[in-house]
Amino acid sequence: MDNEGDEVNSVGQSSSLDTVEVEGYQVRPELESIVRKFIIKHGDVFENCTVSTMIFRSMLLEMICDIISDLQDKNLYEITENKLHRMIGLANDILEEILEARQILNQSSMLKEKKHISKKIIETVKRELEECVEEKNAVAAKFQILCDKETACKESLARAEDEYAKISQTFTDATSKVRQFANCSLANGLL
Repeated sequence: MDNEGDEVNSVGQSSSLDTVEVEGYQVRPELESIVRKFIIKHGDVFENCTVSTMIFRSMLLEMICDIISDLQDKNLYEITENKLHRMIGLANDILEEILEARQILNQSSMLKEKKHISKKIIETVKRELEECVEEKNAVAAKFQILCDKETACKESLARAEDEYAKISQTFTDATSKVRQFANCSLANGLL
């Protein structure tokens, strides 16, 4: 029976009593040195990981370090293709998660800058909107004043036209009376 697979598959079977803490991760003591070196070189690769519990993150880190340890102990002639395929299959999901975390980390400064720019745009547009609302309210108030003035002018015009019509009628009536006596004797119509 091939016991190489048993070495890699033994990850996660340790209890918390026989582990050491490295940067918050609980790992087997024999992996402590590799874990420290790995974290120094790559940082906390599970920082942005979707895996939420430290226990599971510790297990994933142990799996990576088990593979590294196994690769350190063997040269190209000693490792079999089957063993490499098992390691690849075991590490594939972990490495994809690490790759995604690294890409997110690399993109985080760019995303922060985009977020900052977007926030500035929002603030600028909000100020412009507030200015537009204030200007619209000022124009609306001025429009209301003009409407009120228009109404007052129309009322004044109607009164003035009524007065003019009355005066014109009075003038016409008076002119008619004056004509009646203008070219004739004032005694006309009395005799």
